[in-house]
Amino acid sequence: MAALRREPPALDLEPERRVTFFLPEVGFFRADEAFFLVAPFLVCFLFRFDDLANLASFTVSVRTTWRPTSRQACAGLPSRTGQYAAGVSHAQWCFGSATLPRRAHGPQPMKTLPFLAALLTLLVGSGCVDDTRTSGSVITFSAIPDDNRSGLQARYDMVAQALTEALGVRFAYQPSTDYEASVEAFKNGDILLGWFGGVSGVHARLAVPGAHAIAQGRVDPQFVSYFIAHRDLGLEFGEAFPTALRGKTFSFGSRGSTSGRLMPEYYLMQETGQSPEEFFGHPPQFTTGHDQTALQVQAGSISAGALNFKTYERMVGEGTLDPEVCRHIWTTPPYADYNWTAHPDLDQLHGEGFVKRLQSALVALDDPAVLKALDRTAGLIPAGNEDYAAIEATMRQTGLLR
Repeated sequence: MAALRREPPALDLEPERRVTFFLPEVGFFRADEAFFLVAPFLVCFLFRFDDLANLASFTVSVRTTWRPTSRQACAGLPSRTGQYAAGVSHAQWCFGSATLPRRAHGPQPMKTLPFLAALLTLLVGSGCVDDTRTSGSVITFSAIPDDNRSGLQARYDMVAQALTEALGVRFAYQPSTDYEASVEAFKNGDILLGWFGGVSGVHARLAVPGAHAIAQGRVDPQFVSYFIAHRDLGLEFGEAFPTALRGKTFSFGSRGSTSGRLMPEYYLMQETGQSPEEFFGHPPQFTTGHDQTALQVQAGSISAGALNFKTYERMVGEGTLDPEVCRHIWTTPPYADYNWTAHPDLDQLHGEGFVKRLQSALVALDDPAVLKALDRTAGLIPAGNEDYAAIEATMRQTGLLR
């Protein structure tokens, strides 16, 4: 059984004494379940029974941690959320308590078994149930890991704080390993809000009837992709599609990316009448994100690629990309892309009209640091599912959606 580690207890001798236990999850063993079995014995060990009898009240609090996919909440009790210091793990701290009133006429002898039975009953009665959404105390959201994955936690923690302050409801960011994981988490209700691309947003809304795109960047209705090439190809920017890429090594971004895969592939087929495999002479290659596509072209690992235009412009501005080496040679026609999509359970859990309030809060974000974290410095505007109808049609046309 996992060892229990006692934190420095918060002791308030008058009128109440509190003891807090930190309970880690180990393997498949639920430490909070173990607590209900051993808590009475720990209490007896920490304090004499006659001490307990003299207290005005006695409270035991439970703090548990779990993996991102677990869904835990305290039924009818306060709940708080936080982040593990180590990497991508998300932790929710669930506080339950049991209080035993003081006897009416001063210190009296306590019977061990009745005390233990009472304490155990109260603890179990204030225990946790297996669904975060039932408490309504925290809204977990995620974002597709499209770029610079190492910086996503800090960026979206800023967004979470801004929404928490605006709406008075706790928001917490949960990282996703890839585009598909973001959609799956939304489908399962593990996240109730997602910052999706055009493609992943369509997948998420189709998977959850009643889900709605509610906000997008001011730039997103007219988003574009860049085709880029290493200078050794000798290509310069032009208005016409660069047919000189025929037969060259080329990579898209993530398989589920709108600006890194779907729309570049669609426009390539429109311009050449060929599939990417026919045009380049090799099966499609993919990277893990827009920044990786740019860096591979700059390093000469591949001759050319396609990516989100904002990533290219940002990397050039930061000095991590040399535009003379990694050249922008063609820009696609515009299309709708990124969006915030809300789960229908938000209105059920937080009251009718909450999604509208959330939309208003997103559109009202004006802190430059928060907007920079979203890579939407011009701000956000309202969005609707109909804005992405063309993306859905293109997905069906290219076989990404059947």
